[in-house]
Amino acid sequence: MQNCKVEQGGCVNCLKKKFSLLKDLSNKELELLDSRRELFDFKKGITIFKPGEDAKKLLCLNEGAVKICAEDEEGNIQIVDFKKKLDFLGFHELMSEQKYSTSATAINDVSVCAIDKDDFFSIVRNNNDLSMKIIKNLSSSLRISEKRIIKLTQKQMRARLAGAVLELADIYGYSKEDKSLINIMIKRKELANFSNMTTANAIRTLSAFNKENLIRTERRKVWITNLKALKKVQQESS
Repeated sequence: MQNCKVEQGGCVNCLKKKFSLLKDLSNKELELLDSRRELFDFKKGITIFKPGEDAKKLLCLNEGAVKICAEDEEGNIQIVDFKKKLDFLGFHELMSEQKYSTSATAINDVSVCAIDKDDFFSIVRNNNDLSMKIIKNLSSSLRISEKRIIKLTQKQMRARLAGAVLELADIYGYSKEDKSLINIMIKRKELANFSNMTTANAIRTLSAFNKENLIRTERRKVWITNLKALKKVQQESS
């Protein structure tokens, strides 16, 4: 990691911690996490970690958006998840003490808090409530992954793309100024990859959605103009 700096205030005074998995930790526990915490900045397009690297830190996305990608034996890359502010990156590898099996890449300029692994594990061992939250968090992530696999293998292209658009809206929410505009800038290639389809097929399907007034697209912006109808498309089976 590069561009390390120390952020004043840190975990204890972080106004966003109430939305985090760590929100119920005591000030003493937060101070321990903060004692060796580092803050890293990554420019758009920079890889934060890649497969085979050791998961040495608890990585919390402080600002920005990140895509998580997996690569198969033939070198094909698939976007398997998107991360938003306060999400952990590479969390299941950290908890299982394995090397990263995926890569994390900045979609826009991001900052990442890196908390010492030993400090975090020390708190986990002594905090039963946090341990249970982590178990539930990992179980929920597994359930979401299972649902995505079913969607990508059993749904037709229209349903897959509609599901991807709705999932992005669920992850990043909507613009404060425009309640139909998804609050993330995304390339058509990335949307296609997340839907397990070619870019050409994604562009054609997006064009059809535009004509049907389900969504509106402009450059890397996506508006959902008919949420109810788009959800109906998502339910279409193969």
